[in-house]
Amino acid sequence: MAQDAFFHQASDAVRFSVQIGDELVGATIGRLTLHYRYEPRRHDDDALATYRAHADEIDTAVRRRVAAGSREPVMLREWDVRPNQEPLANAAGDAASSSPGPAAQGDPPAAN
Repeated sequence: MAQDAFFHQASDAVRFSVQIGDELVGATIGRLTLHYRYEPRRHDDDALATYRAHADEIDTAVRRRVAAGSREPVMLREWDVRPNQEPLANAAGDAASSSPGPAAQGDPPAAN
């Protein structure tokens, strides 16, 4: 059974679990990452409410990281939730059968 997402004050992050295949993978995303990615103009945003409003996109970012080889707990950064990410090949979230797109394979390409 998945544990509900919650705000962990000591780490200033939302902690949550994502179902990937038969396993629940623990993950976190920081309050400031949520703020700057989703609510940059607000001054009263709530990290947990922001996570819940964008949970599908954030959970997909966790699946991408696991497909690229990350281990639990997955700690999402701003890079992981930037706009225009390539979707997973397998929308069901089966990391073993999905292949990470170029965006999941490390640093962005160098500018020419």
